[in-house]
Amino acid sequence: MTIVVTYASIEDDWFANQDNKWLCYLNTVEQQRYHKMRSNIKAQQLLLSRCLMHQALKYLGYSSSNDYQIINFNQLFIPAANQVLSLSITHSGNIAAICISEEIQLLGIDIEQCKKRDFPNLADVFCCETELKALAESCDYKTNFYQLWTAKEALAKASQKPLIDLYRCNCTNVLHSHQGELGWNNAIYYYKHLRLEKTLGIVVTNHPSPDIQTIRVESFEKNAL
Repeated sequence: MTIVVTYASIEDDWFANQDNKWLCYLNTVEQQRYHKMRSNIKAQQLLLSRCLMHQALKYLGYSSSNDYQIINFNQLFIPAANQVLSLSITHSGNIAAICISEEIQLLGIDIEQCKKRDFPNLADVFCCETELKALAESCDYKTNFYQLWTAKEALAKASQKPLIDLYRCNCTNVLHSHQGELGWNNAIYYYKHLRLEKTLGIVVTNHPSPDIQTIRVESFEKNAL
């Protein structure tokens, strides 16, 4: 079982300042959504994440097409292949990333670009007591903060639960190993950290021992739509 992760920046040469070029890769619903967006950065994040989705599909052997449906932001239906895939999408600043798998599973991805924040006050909101103690003893507070934050975001996506429900979930395991297990809501999830050029990230799934292929997209290989 392979999970494909693709990521890129809206500032990359192949993508930057070419919004109209990529619109044809959005399905009809998402083209309408794009045109209603008031934030330019969010519009570009939408376009880039769908380009990354097409590149991941190519890696798995599917042709590019704007005939797709994203269901509850965790499944992707390809009508031409009559295929449903697991999907998760994330953006942070100028970086977007997606993960996709042909096997139906609970799947979540989150990335965060490390920047200055009011870390202690934010931690008080979303961390449980065990996590707060771990942060207080940390030699790298900022990195550990983002590791906990991304774990909870990704776990919320995988479990399809509101993020606020994850605030009291103990995710300290992610501070001690590159990959491992997280217990939540009477279920076991499996995580693997991602490092994407000054961006911390994580993939969470309910499938044991996931094989994660991470691809930095540096050009867009197109098929005719």
